Amino acid sequence: MSRQRLLILLNPRAGAGRGEARLRGLLKSRSELANRARVVAIDPEQDLRRVLGGLSEHELPVAAGGDGTVNSVVLGLRGTDSSRSFGVLPLGTGNTFAHTAGITGLGAAVDALEHGETISLAVLVTDRPEVPVVMVSLSTGFESGVVAAAHRWSTWRRYPAGLLCVGRLAGRRVTGIALSADDNLVAGPGERVFNVGVYNSPVYGCGRVVLPGADPSDARADAVVHRTAIGYWRAMRQGLPAGASDSARRSCRRWTLESPHGIQFDGEVGPAGTYECHVEPDAIRVVAPGPACVEAA
Repeated sequence: MSRQRLLILLNPRAGAGRGEARLRGLLKSRSELANRARVVAIDPEQDLRRVLGGLSEHELPVAAGGDGTVNSVVLGLRGTDSSRSFGVLPLGTGNTFAHTAGITGLGAAVDALEHGETISLAVLVTDRPEVPVVMVSLSTGFESGVVAAAHRWSTWRRYPAGLLCVGRLAGRRVTGIALSADDNLVAGPGERVFNVGVYNSPVYGCGRVVLPGADPSDARADAVVHRTAIGYWRAMRQGLPAGASDSARRSCRRWTLESPHGIQFDGEVGPAGTYECHVEPDAIRVVAPGPACVEAA
């Protein structure tokens, strides 16, 4: 890994607008990393196929941002060379994907780029052109409400806006959402629910384990329904226990999610409607910490 040149694809808006400053500080303190890197600022909503299509065979693309940035880079790679590996510099707010890959912070990310190994992970694929691929989560209800509210504000105000919205939506339940997993109904449109989603990771933002035992490399996802706010926050605090009365969790390979309330995917906003989805195994190759990182530390 250490001999490869790096193309760092930076989302300056990541981490409440602090992404660029944090990357600048990192490169200043890690001259060996700066000497083999070039930085390109991107908008997560832009098509990255042209940028990624110009990579040399000796360059490693690196997503520098949060989950939305990773999603954009993966989407670009799927349109150019889906077999190419990529790295991650976690500069977002929650960095769920980075934690999923074992990258717990910038130090771990740099160690992975220097001494790590490539691992294969699954992604979630939908039939919607607006949301073709999902790295870690596709959900509706409480989570989509918080994300939608936060995105209405300018970058630096999104984090406090999201916190305010958490308080406003903290106990609200909605109807009209339906989720079936492998043809089994998990939630019906007549039920009152707090949050419904499908997840491809055992962790949520900042590495908190919420779905113990989930494996993003096993070609299965977790369909989860929280019928009450109490059940949701209990899972956030101590993980989702088996047999919880106010929550349901089902392992699946494909599912259908219908919602009139809009959805969130990897911390971004998606439209309301019906999503036909499936797990695509071994879809991406990410540079993650390996045994050599432990030895180097």
